[in-house]
Amino acid sequence: MNAETRQRMAYFLRIDHNGKALGIWEITTTEAVRIDVTNPRTGPGSYFRAETGEEIFEAIRRQATSWFAPNGENPFHCMDLGPGEHYPRMARPNDQHPYESPGFNPTTHLEQETVLQIRSQTTLLARRLSEIFQTIHPTARNMQAYGNDIRNLLILAAMEVEAQWKGILRANGKTGEKTSDYVALLPAMKLDQYRVTLPEFPWLTAVAPFRTWDAGAPSKSLEWYNAYNATKHDREVAFGEATLERAIAAVCANVVLLAAQYGIPYGLGQRSRLADDFYICETPRWEPSEVYIDPYSSVESWKSVPFPF
Repeated sequence: MNAETRQRMAYFLRIDHNGKALGIWEITTTEAVRIDVTNPRTGPGSYFRAETGEEIFEAIRRQATSWFAPNGENPFHCMDLGPGEHYPRMARPNDQHPYESPGFNPTTHLEQETVLQIRSQTTLLARRLSEIFQTIHPTARNMQAYGNDIRNLLILAAMEVEAQWKGILRANGKTGEKTSDYVALLPAMKLDQYRVTLPEFPWLTAVAPFRTWDAGAPSKSLEWYNAYNATKHDREVAFGEATLERAIAAVCANVVLLAAQYGIPYGLGQRSRLADDFYICETPRWEPSEVYIDPYSSVESWKSVPFPF
């Protein structure tokens, strides 16, 4: 174990051979204590101490050999955050349910006005899309249709996406005015791993509004966003760029951002129009090290920590 690894040792999530989460541990070079149980130092299998000259993981392996895979893989995953810490406006699973993606935002109750504003605006966009569907039936042959209502919807939807991008960056102590700033959110929130379907129109292909986002071309790599810029700045030349397909993608981008910030139930709202009209069929796969750790008894409540962009 090198010096860098020693310095990083703090909190770990144990995952067994079957992928089941089995507790949060505070580990130093000499001790390992499970913090999500009562009286861990006296409970069986919840406290380990290394002998002189022994590494702590060697001590755990010696006393709990069955915890380690036959290939020697370590079941302990070093966590990015400590107990009760979370990134502002970024939903993630917690240590007890590390695979329930996109997870939750532990301070959503403190941001109810912000959530309501975003949800209300996204619901308005969904309503306008539904009205367009009354005139242009959403089938593959009509996806390249364009017109004033479609263009206006694309512009409004893309502007709302920009507002959310800025809000998330601001909550994490950063400022942003262009897509080269906003694209930093892609890996932080794994936005490219979301896919959305429209249950009322099951024949439509699932939409992945951020799948092509690339830091090397942060504006042009998003087709719907590039079309928004083009038709906003020069309607006469780029009017046909604002297609129905791109307007749908822009609205879906807002739905994704709601879920990525606050989770699906709290972001979209339970039994809401958004939850009825849009179904998030794919969500990110989070590494065990990336999930949030519940506060447990080590801290009193959740604490916001800026994401290290």
